[in-house]
Amino acid sequence: MNINFTEKQFKALLDLAFLGEWMANSTRSHDDRFADYDELFHYICSHEVPSM
Repeated sequence: MNINFTEKQFKALLDLAFLGEWMANSTRSHDDRFADYDELFHYICSHEVPSM
């Protein structure tokens, strides 16, 4: 699958991913975190911000 984002959209996606991952895991200990959420967040962050 390929989804194209503008720079503004990609930055908003990063914000949403961060907030969602933080809400899900912020009160959990390291062992109780949702690993799949962590992995997806890090995967999204590993991509470059699209240039305009």
